[in-house]
Amino acid sequence: MERHLPTPSKAEHTKHLHQYIMGFALSVTLTLAAYFFTTNGITGWPLFLSLSVMALAQFAIQIWFFLHIRDEGEPRWKLQAFNLAMILLTIFIVGTLWIMRNLDYHMMTKDGNKDYNEFIVKDEGIGN
Repeated sequence: MERHLPTPSKAEHTKHLHQYIMGFALSVTLTLAAYFFTTNGITGWPLFLSLSVMALAQFAIQIWFFLHIRDEGEPRWKLQAFNLAMILLTIFIVGTLWIMRNLDYHMMTKDGNKDYNEFIVKDEGIGN
């Protein structure tokens, strides 16, 4: 027995097309804004914060307009898969930053003139 999915009406098709166009326009706008922020001399924390806000907005737009996490009925398989992906992504990012921080601590000195072994011994209070 074959199951046929209902064919969307012309109004639903038009609605979805408008949503895709709106999502695309917002994504392009945020991408161009990020490009202009980085090429027009903004530096430091203002650049970091503005790019972070634009990245989060871009992420929300992608989830809302293209992945359709909001349009799902029960059971919410897409939402569960998305949550798992976010958990794994968080673990990867935090783990990477932790490893990089640890490597930076053990490979570099604070002032560049001291031997790094001597610096670590003093910093960690070993041998006192």
